[in-house]
Amino acid sequence: MFASVMFLVATPAMPASAQDESQIITVLQSPSASLAEKDAACARLKRIGTARSVPAMQALLAETNLSHSARYALESMPFPEAGTALLAELEKTDGLTRMGLIHSLGIRGETIAVPALGKLVLDPDVDTVRAAAVALGKLGSSALEPLQTAWGKSSGAVRLAVADGLLSCASALRREGPSEAAQAAFKLICDHAAEPHLRQAAWRGFVGASHPSRWGELLVDGISGKDMAVQNASLELCRVLPGKLGPDAVARALPQIDAGLQPAVIRNLAQGGHKEALVTITGLLGSQSAEVRLAAIQAIGFLGSATSIPVLAKTAASTTGPEQAAARQALVDLHGLPPTDSLVELLQNADPAIQAESARALGLRGHHGAVKPLIELARKAPAGPQETACAALGQIASDSDLPALVGLVIEAKADALRNHAARAVQSASQRLLAIRGSVITDTLVQAIRQGPPAAKIALLPVASGSASPDVAAALREAAHDSDPAVSAAAFQALCDSVDVALVPDLLEAAARRAELRDRSAAVRACVRLVGPEHAGQNSLDRRLEVFTQLLKLPLRPEEKRVVLSGLAELPILDALRVVLPMVAEKEVQAEAAGAASRIATSLSAGDAPTALPILQQVIDSVTTDAARKPLEAALQKLNEQTKPKL
Repeated sequence: MFASVMFLVATPAMPASAQDESQIITVLQSPSASLAEKDAACARLKRIGTARSVPAMQALLAETNLSHSARYALESMPFPEAGTALLAELEKTDGLTRMGLIHSLGIRGETIAVPALGKLVLDPDVDTVRAAAVALGKLGSSALEPLQTAWGKSSGAVRLAVADGLLSCASALRREGPSEAAQAAFKLICDHAAEPHLRQAAWRGFVGASHPSRWGELLVDGISGKDMAVQNASLELCRVLPGKLGPDAVARALPQIDAGLQPAVIRNLAQGGHKEALVTITGLLGSQSAEVRLAAIQAIGFLGSATSIPVLAKTAASTTGPEQAAARQALVDLHGLPPTDSLVELLQNADPAIQAESARALGLRGHHGAVKPLIELARKAPAGPQETACAALGQIASDSDLPALVGLVIEAKADALRNHAARAVQSASQRLLAIRGSVITDTLVQAIRQGPPAAKIALLPVASGSASPDVAAALREAAHDSDPAVSAAAFQALCDSVDVALVPDLLEAAARRAELRDRSAAVRACVRLVGPEHAGQNSLDRRLEVFTQLLKLPLRPEEKRVVLSGLAELPILDALRVVLPMVAEKEVQAEAAGAASRIATSLSAGDAPTALPILQQVIDSVTTDAARKPLEAALQKLNEQTKPKL
């Protein structure tokens, strides 16, 4: 019979019947059924059991090995008999079994258990008190009295457990609406608990259990009081409560709150998104406290909109340090109604310092629509706004704006504007190049070829950042300009260029430039343009050829060291052959030995046999142990590569 019952228990999808339940109850009552069979029977009754099965499971509640099985089944049954059964066994048990019954009564919300649990919450066993307090906390208003009584009679760990239950019970009442009973429970803890976290939780609950019309008054009192836990709870509520139900009153009282607390209040109002506080917070920009002013600026950036632009721009223009940085950041972060329109308006009619701050913000906000007014500001404004306007243009100009920026360089009468505008062209070009991989250079090339000398000189550094045949041709022409200042600027641009197509021009310059400084610059430029950064644009043979041509020139030791640094990056035998004769030169022996060891260690295994005698010659030529050690290490590596593998 038990086997068939076990089949029923193990098949939850099988439809239940009164006969099924009777068979399972028989298992529970049978002295010969195993613990596993009875456990499975309880699990099945949890799903199909009726009030008929309650007595059989109640009989198991006091048994250590089966109490939990019966309790879990009874816990979820929707019959009052189940709760009565759990309660009836409460006084007959102890230890973990009793705590399990307490837990189940709390889960079921059995208010009939309040008197019994009220006695247990005064039990000398700490674990029992904790379990009873947690359960009472789930049983609503009827559990408040025993918990409050226990609070007054308890201490230490027991009191903490009672406090948790009391908070839980009062919170359940609070969720139903304003409650004087819940308020009394919260106030009891808030007034007498030594633990800050309990007072903080109790004050939050006390405010929530009060009528919303009192929230503002309570928050102001809590913030202004001396209890830091209550202050923290009130500040948190400023962040989470609806504005019209408390935080608005705090905002109105802000000027009267102690200046030391104002920054925290401002931050919480801002984080709560309480825009109604904006007017009051803006008024605190005149506070004598730097910390208050800083918090106010940051809050305006978070809460404000276009209407806050003038005050933030004025603050940015008239302050320094953290306050200026905060105001500038707020101008960038501000959202809401189109703040960029207000910033553009300030470009046209504000004081120069405010114009500069508006231009800076427009650039950082990436507002392309401000290009034209910024160009106009750059043309007409004093030095401060002029420089900032050009910097902003560099941040937002597109390809279609480059002709206007180049035009600003050409038409500039003063060196300052010309240089600022040229930097704007350069910044915009580099940004567009990074985004798209190319930039339109027609206007730039035309200006370098046909513009006035001052404009050419200002724009030539811009050309060094572009690699195109037209730009390269313009640089070559400018390098032979009849104006010495233009040709000097063009030569510098050649040396700074990113275009590997200009390497022949630089080799020629290194050969014919009489000035040692110019030759050195050309040598360095050649090495850079055929170095690792541009390896994808030059073959190894081409790179070696450039270094070989440079070494044919009458180079000074410092220039040879530059060439050796480039040779060291070439993992080919011929590079080792080129370095070999330079080891004999005392001035560059150390660098030549270092280059030889780097080349040798980077060679392929197939090159090792040929490289061995060359490297041995290098070692024989060095005169210092410091130079010899890395070479011997490289030689050892080459020897290992040539050994036959077993």
